[in-house]
Amino acid sequence: MSFPAPTRPRRGVVCVAAFFILTTIFLAAARLASLDLTSAIRRRPAAKTASEPSPADAPMSYGETARPGFTDLFVHIATLPERHLPSRENPSRRLIVVGDVHGMRVSLDRLLEELHFDKSRGDHLVFAGDMVNKGPDSRGVLDLAMRLGASAVRGNHEDRVLLAHQNMKTTYVTDSDAHGNPVTKREEEEGQAKAEENKEEDKKPAEPPTDNVSPEAEGQGEEGEDEDEDEASLEKTEQDDLEPSIFPHGDSKERATARSLTRKQLKWLSTLPVILDVGAVESIGGNLVVVHAGLVPGLSLKHQDPWAVMNMRGLVYPREELRRQEAHRALEDYRRTHTAAPGVTETMIQREHERRRKPHDRKIAIPTDRRDGSSSWPKAWNAHQKALPEKEPRTAVAYGHDSKRGLQIDKFTFGLDSGCVNGGELTALVIEASADGGVTHAVKSTECNKDEGRKDKKRNKKHKKSKKGKKSSEEVDEAES
Repeated sequence: MSFPAPTRPRRGVVCVAAFFILTTIFLAAARLASLDLTSAIRRRPAAKTASEPSPADAPMSYGETARPGFTDLFVHIATLPERHLPSRENPSRRLIVVGDVHGMRVSLDRLLEELHFDKSRGDHLVFAGDMVNKGPDSRGVLDLAMRLGASAVRGNHEDRVLLAHQNMKTTYVTDSDAHGNPVTKREEEEGQAKAEENKEEDKKPAEPPTDNVSPEAEGQGEEGEDEDEDEASLEKTEQDDLEPSIFPHGDSKERATARSLTRKQLKWLSTLPVILDVGAVESIGGNLVVVHAGLVPGLSLKHQDPWAVMNMRGLVYPREELRRQEAHRALEDYRRTHTAAPGVTETMIQREHERRRKPHDRKIAIPTDRRDGSSSWPKAWNAHQKALPEKEPRTAVAYGHDSKRGLQIDKFTFGLDSGCVNGGELTALVIEASADGGVTHAVKSTECNKDEGRKDKKRNKKHKKSKKGKKSSEEVDEAES
């Protein structure tokens, strides 16, 4: 007798076989998909990985490459003669470093009077640049400086005046005449004006001859015409449209200053150095140098860029800027791939930047003449000097240029531009021998009147108006403003 086989075991075998087949198919499909994805990734450009170097870590340098030199800069660095330095052996001598004067001769006289300046006693004056422009008496300031045998450095305003003066002497050829001779822009305009005058004269009816004009009156008429021509030619030199301007906002003020100076004064300005190495000053604990605007920390004096020394206001650090850009991009990439991520804020960028920052990021610094987005160079200079090895000599800097920040005195920096021309103060760093036989330094200031010389300027303008008799009141008001 036979019995039928049970159905449950048979169903179990079928289920196991089906599961095995489905699993095999799934694994095979997954394997094929992974192979396709891998080949696609290999075909794509390789993305940057964390192990790749950042552009901020690339080799950088400043001050090591040759730059075009200043064609009219005859002295880059000068050394102050040792005889001008106060010392234990020469206790009566004083060295007085004055900040930006800007043509304020009356204020300069007052400061020297309050300091009891005496050249015969051995006092020596040093100007930190910007003796000229803005104020009423640039010529008077230079006259006093040269008469006292003062030392000085070239500031950005001296540099601008020298450039304007050079530009005034340059002849610009615009075309050639019928014979092939060069014609300057001024000659071309004068020729056109003369042609227009001849046309007007031809249109006028002929006047009857007059025999009753005395020779004296005729001579006076010619003299008056000559005066008008001289003034007209002077006005032409005051305009900026005859020659290409060397500054984006024009150079009329620099031209006016250049015309007010003598040849000797202009020559003296052209011989001024950009950096004056004063030498060791006991109370400072190192050497003192005088510049107009600033210096880049960690760079030798011979590698300092003359333009930066005359114009800089701060420092930018390219490595830090690159890391900040990387931090910003990383946060934006994360926000795009994560829909729930918040918007990128300045605080987030700053935190990510701090996380990425490295100790050597401020090793390379670039000077800039802008205040916004830059770091304080005096702060960086003081930090650099304090971090030097104990046996290495320190260097202090006396400078001007930055009247908006005003008087800034630190361990190794002396910012002496206290805004005299704007009604602030005129400041000097006074180095002298002390009673105990050492050498000390102190800062002295005197108040300035921003209206200094303004009455004289108005009187001169009224005199010019009465002499010419042709200017309207609107033109005079515009000139005074």
